[in-house]
Amino acid sequence: MAFGLSSKNRTSPIAVDFGSDTLKVLQIDSSERTEIIAAGSAVLSDDARTNPAARMAFLEESLKKILRGLPFRGRRAMLAIPGYQTLIHNFTMDRCDDEDIDAMVDLQLQERLGVQAARMVTRNTKTADHHRGGSEKTDVSCLAAKRDLVMSYLQLAGRCRLEVVGMHPEPIALIRALSDRDAGVPAAAVDDRSVALRGTRSGPSPARLVLDFAHATSRVLILEGETLRLARTIHAGGLHLTRQRTRESGESFLAARTKRRAEAAAEPGDTPLSCRVAELLIEELRMTLRHHHARHPASPVTRVLVCGGEAASEPRLRALGAALSLPVSRFDPLAGAAAGPGPSALSGVDLAAGTGGWAVPWGLCHSELNL
Repeated sequence: MAFGLSSKNRTSPIAVDFGSDTLKVLQIDSSERTEIIAAGSAVLSDDARTNPAARMAFLEESLKKILRGLPFRGRRAMLAIPGYQTLIHNFTMDRCDDEDIDAMVDLQLQERLGVQAARMVTRNTKTADHHRGGSEKTDVSCLAAKRDLVMSYLQLAGRCRLEVVGMHPEPIALIRALSDRDAGVPAAAVDDRSVALRGTRSGPSPARLVLDFAHATSRVLILEGETLRLARTIHAGGLHLTRQRTRESGESFLAARTKRRAEAAAEPGDTPLSCRVAELLIEELRMTLRHHHARHPASPVTRVLVCGGEAASEPRLRALGAALSLPVSRFDPLAGAAAGPGPSALSGVDLAAGTGGWAVPWGLCHSELNL
């Protein structure tokens, strides 16, 4: 199985994350110490947030500008399928062999969700076999995106003269980002209050909940080591926090977004988990933990790891830990990486401000070449 980093020079493909809030582009070199070859980002305009055609035009123009302005190497690229445009659903089906899972999920998509599988690109992961109601069952997490949407991103990359060698849903990229075996997570990337990601090799890895606290939607994964046990989407994120602020302050969306995130990064003394958005997030996380415990009582979740663009606030993380009664730490994937020579390697990236929002492109740099 081929992965993104070249075995010879350890130069990754150019990772492109088409986020709902920010376009992020990253390339790394792991020849000796992990080095950022180039990293650039562009925050979406107001028009690009509300108009699909304007969004694609903005992404194309911004991607071309970032590629021209930074010292990326080559044209090989790895793309992420945006999380907010990905269907995540967990199915419980009659026990089936691995080779039959895709066909069974296609049937479930049609019968239970009214989704025509032929129009989707899907990636299915068996998460558990168990007994339920006196019969053998299989749990499967399905990640699906519209085929024409996937093609539109591939065509956009082609117009930017990129050779796409892989494309993955965000949850898969996150798992790669967290994999110490292949991704080489820097020790500094995880808050030292957390237990080391590597765990021990002599026994089963403890389960952890990974929260990608993002913009339009947030994603939740429960992992035992590198094994996915559960994936979910929560419709709560920075978008909803910013909208709440615009209603209260009368500011424009981008002005409210900028001020709100600057205040979060400045670590105010209060613990901002009293709003409706935060209450919904906590409620959904508790439900996810209960579901996992019912399926896997012998492997309880022992910690929470938070990444995503909304992961910068330390008081928010402390309040989240208190609400869930679990240790919470932040994953900053670029924390242990050195920037390339000269400031021209970075654009729109502040390594000192926390890099939780770069978990997806970091994972893409280590992901399987599948195209």
